[in-house]
This record gives sequence, C-alpha cells and structure tokens, in this order.
Amino acid sequence: MSTDFAWLPEDVAEAFCSLALRQDQTRPYGSFHEVQLGFNENYQAWLHMEGLYYLGETRSVEEFKIFSQMPAERLCLGCGVQSDGKLFAATLRLMRLVLADELMDVTDDEEQIRRALHPLVHNRDGHFLATLSALLLSLLEGKTDCPISGVFGAGKTRAAAAIIAGLITVDPSLKIMILTKENVASQAFAEHIIGLSLPSWIQTKIGRLVGFMALHNQTTGTTKLDIPSAHRHDVLNSKQVIIGCGGGFRHECASKYSPVAQWMSEVDLTLHDESQQYGNLDQTAAIARLPRNCLVLWLGDHRQTPGGLRKSTAARRFRRKLLKRPLALRGNSEKVQPNTLFQVVVRYLTGTPHSPAYPVAQLMTPDLHLPQNAQGQMENLAKELLGTYAPWLMGIVPRTALAVLWLATHRQEVEPMVAQGLIAAAGLRGKQNWALILSSSARVSEVTYKTVVAVRYPELDADTPTRVAFGNYLADRQARIGGYLPVFWRSPHSVIHATGDIGQMIGWISKQLELEAGENGCLAVLHNRNDMSGALNLTALFGWLTRKVG
Repeated sequence: MSTDFAWLPEDVAEAFCSLALRQDQTRPYGSFHEVQLGFNENYQAWLHMEGLYYLGETRSVEEFKIFSQMPAERLCLGCGVQSDGKLFAATLRLMRLVLADELMDVTDDEEQIRRALHPLVHNRDGHFLATLSALLLSLLEGKTDCPISGVFGAGKTRAAAAIIAGLITVDPSLKIMILTKENVASQAFAEHIIGLSLPSWIQTKIGRLVGFMALHNQTTGTTKLDIPSAHRHDVLNSKQVIIGCGGGFRHECASKYSPVAQWMSEVDLTLHDESQQYGNLDQTAAIARLPRNCLVLWLGDHRQTPGGLRKSTAARRFRRKLLKRPLALRGNSEKVQPNTLFQVVVRYLTGTPHSPAYPVAQLMTPDLHLPQNAQGQMENLAKELLGTYAPWLMGIVPRTALAVLWLATHRQEVEPMVAQGLIAAAGLRGKQNWALILSSSARVSEVTYKTVVAVRYPELDADTPTRVAFGNYLADRQARIGGYLPVFWRSPHSVIHATGDIGQMIGWISKQLELEAGENGCLAVLHNRNDMSGALNLTALFGWLTRKVG
C-alpha cells in the first residue's frame, strides 16, 4: 500500500483538521522523533500511526486528492502569490482612465467605456472607485485574494461587472472567469455588462454558459451573451470572459481534460459570487485548477448564512463544516469601508517629512483633519499622475484612489509591499489582512438601513462619546420615509423573559397608537437569536399579534 502525505502550514492544518489536532493537546504541531528538515524540503521518516484523520473530515479521499495536486502557491486556503503582469497594467490603465476627465492617448473604445462608467465613478457612495482601488492595491501587495463584501443593496454585482467591462476594454487579451451560484445571478451579471453598451467587437468576447434544462424549465432568462448549449465547446476558445453557473460548470472546471479547464488555464482574474458560501468540494476544485498568477475576487455578504437556509439535518451539518473553515469572506480580516480604505493605504506611506510619500500621507485623513495646504497638494498630485485636476478629486474616496495610483507608479520609493509568505498573500496576516465592505444601500429607507446594520453588521458601527453612527447612509440620495423604527434594549438571556419584554412593549405601543392591519400598521421584531422565533410562536403574544395587528 502506498500513501501520500502533504505537509501543511499550521494555520491550514488548524482550519481543516482542527478536531484531529485537538486529540492530543500536549504534542505540538509538527513534533517528530526524527530530525525535521522543515517545510519546503524533502522529508522522509518512519512514522508510527496511532490514528488516521481525514482532511476536512468529510469526503476525505477526494478532498485530499484536490489539495495534494494543487499548485504550491495555492496550498494556503486556495491562495497563492500574484505576479506582476498584464492584469496589473490593465487595472492601472483603467484607474487613470476613470479618474482623469481628459487623457491624451485615449482610444475611441476607452472613451466610450469612460463615459459609460462616469455615473458610477462619481456616485457619492464611492463603491465602484473603492472596489477598483482595492483591486489595484491587492495586486501591489502580491495577494491573490481581493475580498469585497457588501450590505444588502450595495451594488456589489454592478460594481464588479463594470470593472470587468472596463478591464476587457482596456486590454482585450485578458481572460476573466465569473463563477456564480445561481442562474439568476449570472443573468444579472450579464445584463449589467450589456447595459454598459460596450463596442460590439468587445461584447462578442464575452459569453455566458447556461444549461439547456435551465432554459427549458424557465429558471433563467436569455441574454445576448448566452452561448448555445450545442455549440459551447466550439466557441469557448473565442471568448475572453466566461460567466458560468452552478455545480455542473464547476465540475467542468475541476475536470483536468475538459474544454473549460483548458480555457481557464490562462485566466488572469476570477470572480467568485456569493463567496461567503465557498468551501464545498466542487467550488474548491474549481479554485484549485486556477493558474498560479490568477487573482481571485471574492464577492458576497460576509454576514449572510453560509450554505443556504435549508433546515434539514444535512444542511445544518454542511453549514457547521463551512463555518469551521476561515475561507474567502469568512476570514478574520479587518473590514474597511470605502471612506476608511485610506487606513490601509497609509500603512505604506511612511517616512520622514522629506520622503516622497509624506505629502501623499498627509492627504490620507478625514476631511476635518486635512492640512491647510491640502488643496494645493491634491492639485500637484493629480497633475503628476493624471495631467489634470478636477475639484471632485478632493473627496475621501478619490483621494484614496489617487494615493493607490501613486503607490503603483512609485513602488521603488516606498517600503516593499509584496507579501512575503503564503499566509500574508492570502490576506490572513500582516498589512495585507484587510477586506473591503461596501456599506451604503439604495434599497431601503434610512431607519430600516440603520436598524439592520446595527443588528447584522456591528463592524460598521462607529461609537463616539456623543453619538453612534450606524454604517454610511447617504440620506440626501435615498428615500427618507417608511421602514422600521429601531428600538434597542438589553435583551435578557432567557428567551421567555425576552419575549415577555416584547409583550410589554407591544402593550405600551397599543395604548399610544391605533394599529391596523396593512403596510402602515406593522410591527417587526428583528433579532439575531434563532430560538426567539420558536418562543414567539409558542406564546400567546404571537396569537395576539396576528389577531389584533394582522
């Protein structure tokens, strides 16, 4: 019998084999009686096996085979070291294109995409510009993972689709792959790209793979980018951007000799939608097949339930397995918003007042703390990098984007930014340990937004001595009426007592107001404890609500 073993870094081993490692707390990880030659060296020794534990503890043979065949740079949580290539040049070009109102060497196609992206670039939420800045900064840091999370209605898909459209316009030789979980998501992504009215010759380079049964069962609609099922293998090589969906597409990605796997061997950028649910076998296999110089853009909502909302026993076990693995958006990263991304950038703008980075570092601060000569410094910086200046660049998000652009063009004048190890490249340690969260929402009113953010996204709450700021809501651009009125209280640990508090609150409200059934007389209880739902259903309180309020 022949058995192959993979020596994993301790962080990876803890993530995938935590139960096995806790069997013997007295033995340090990697302790052998023979001399250990270390990781990345050939190591052979006789081992006495007291117990065998499966990698991942489920479907062990298949998972072990995937990770043992993964390129060395992608062994750490499916990540690797990013090289400086054409993706960096295209991102740098796109950044200059959207920041400058006028550039000398702009092609007709670039001018067309610049005009199409203009509303997104100048949107006050800063989501598009912050996402593009995070992408360029991740390339500068040598990361292969760019985690982009967002609240409900943040426009994550819209921003990512616009960036991909811009990149493929700037450099049509790029290869980009989009992985979505559902057909409706792939359709939305395709429609966002179509809405930008790209030149026809560029739009022909983009294809959406949709299954025959999905169209037959009408679980998805058709778009101009769809590749017919009967001809998908014939036209695949003519596409530079592929939008794929579901387990069937991921299975093709994992198959070593499939046409999709051969196409993705040269992919420069991969976008993984709904990546808070990443961790299943077919998803891991698709990431494992990516080339070593590919950047993975993780997109999703890090506070959304991993593994779906099904309540079966198998679904619960799957969610528990996913939550044990700090992958993709579930990593313990520092969450920064578009208006606080400068806190990551300023880490690399160090030095004395005589250093080249010092004037740029002075601009990486909130508006209230800018120096008196900030206007002149911004004009000089913009004219150096773009050849022109516009007043809108004084905003905190455009200032951050300009600082990232300065770092990209002056890398030799600052301390090394590239990650020195696999864990840092994965964004799990060091200066690279950060993730962008798009915090504004256009779907709901202000009171609803603040209520949901306060309960679901506590990392977005800023507590000051005088007030608490819930997220970053642009009140002058959104609806200001309707929604939920937030009521916060120190909830008792006992579920029965907590439901009793709600009953007393409803009794007081019923005396102050006349509640009627309908959209103008509703009371919602938003909580983060699943056992509260059962307690509400079992009490007479719930019956009173349905009988009196509707």
